[in-house]
Amino acid sequence: SLAVSRGLASAQTLRIHPSRAEAGEDPRCTVMLKNIPSSWTEDHVRELLESKLAGAFDFILIPVLPVQDQAAGFAFVNFLTPAAVAACHRLCDGATCFGQSEDGASMPLQVCYAKLQGVTDLIKVWGRPG
Repeated sequence: SLAVSRGLASAQTLRIHPSRAEAGEDPRCTVMLKNIPSSWTEDHVRELLESKLAGAFDFILIPVLPVQDQAAGFAFVNFLTPAAVAACHRLCDGATCFGQSEDGASMPLQVCYAKLQGVTDLIKVWGRPG
């Protein structure tokens, strides 16, 4: 169906290709980290990333869902360069040390480009961090 094909096209558009980012073929610098524990804060994400990517990002936002009053299970990170995006993808995508689902299975972290790019657009839609 058209909706399914649009969804696939969108997923492909948001997929990170580290070699393209490193070569400067994709200028996007804002990513979404999916499957983070709902108990995590921006500080948890900062601590995770600073171990290998200190100085490579300037903004972290974990949206809070107003209905549930808890973190949404994903975070936005704005990196300073596309090469830093590639490094984040290599470091984090598929990692399973970030928590478990309700049935106890590991939830692998997923890293993809965010639909919104840049700090200004993220704040317009989601508000300021914490």
